[in-house]
Amino acid sequence: MIYLVQYFFIFLLIVFTSIIRSKIKIKIDLLSFSKKTNHIDYILFASLILSIFSVHLSTSGLLVDANRYVWNFLYRYPSYNEEMIFSSGTEGGFLILNQIIYYFTNNSDWLFFLVAIFVNFFSIYVLTKMNSNIVLVLLLYLGSSYFIYSTFLLRQIIAVTIINLAFLAYLQSKKAICGILSFIAILFHTTAIIILPFYFLVAKTKSMKNYVYSIIFIILIFLTVQGFFDNVIQSIDYLDRFIETESSFDGSILAPLKGIPFYILSLFSLLNRDKLLKRNSFADFYILSSIIYSICWLLTFEMYWAFRLGLYFLIPTLALIPLSISIINNKKERLVMYAFLIIFIGTLTFRQLVNLFIQ
Repeated sequence: MIYLVQYFFIFLLIVFTSIIRSKIKIKIDLLSFSKKTNHIDYILFASLILSIFSVHLSTSGLLVDANRYVWNFLYRYPSYNEEMIFSSGTEGGFLILNQIIYYFTNNSDWLFFLVAIFVNFFSIYVLTKMNSNIVLVLLLYLGSSYFIYSTFLLRQIIAVTIINLAFLAYLQSKKAICGILSFIAILFHTTAIIILPFYFLVAKTKSMKNYVYSIIFIILIFLTVQGFFDNVIQSIDYLDRFIETESSFDGSILAPLKGIPFYILSLFSLLNRDKLLKRNSFADFYILSSIIYSICWLLTFEMYWAFRLGLYFLIPTLALIPLSISIINNKKERLVMYAFLIIFIGTLTFRQLVNLFIQ
């Protein structure tokens, strides 16, 4: 029954936004992705489908983490009062969100649905702002495994989505909004704190020489991240409650293979940086995001959890794909590159889905 209510809810939302667009002459930024085309209806529809799928997967009983979220939503979080928000072992933003939803309904399906609709809608929204080709954006988004994380990484994927909106504000030179959103993201998942040095790197990386320094700096950060979490974060009150380092850094020899398409993308983009800057003045932002995301996958051989840190840079990395391929003059070569990246990324996503169901 809840799924019928969800379909009806989104249907009304689509109708409502369509009426607003047709009646109000002043265009709201959220409803106007470009001067020529609005994609809000398509994004709402795609978000609905993905969110319904996410709810079915989350409530299937196959995902251990999802089951924990259900138990916490029903029995743990409702018992916390205001004084326990920042001493509960759960980030305050996520705890408050659970309590608000529980106030209206104790059906945990709504928690997964609302998180999924938020994640999918605003992630596709940001991608569409970064690249106006809605078909290509949806293919890349579906090909990636991003939307799957809304089924069992609820706290972090909310933080990642908020960071994506912060990135968008940064690209629009809205630094205050960017800072506020970055802070809010940390309230949902403490790992979002790694975004703070990223803004510094983007501001300083303006030449190939600086790229070399930035890459070395990033690698050093990730190679020392366990010690940083153990010795620094664990010593800070409040933050120490949310970082578990004992079991988070087991590596996998085969895991770095999943980053192959992004290694290629990062290298190609870096070698063609000058051409990309002529196409987009923020090319360095996208290239650096892709490099960090690639390094995260590369370092999964040492610490498996590194790929989750890389999630903060996945959306800008996906936006770099059409930008990079656009500088290839030969149409056949462009099609081959698109096919390779989409099929390769999609195959990895399919494999991850299979692994989820097997487990």
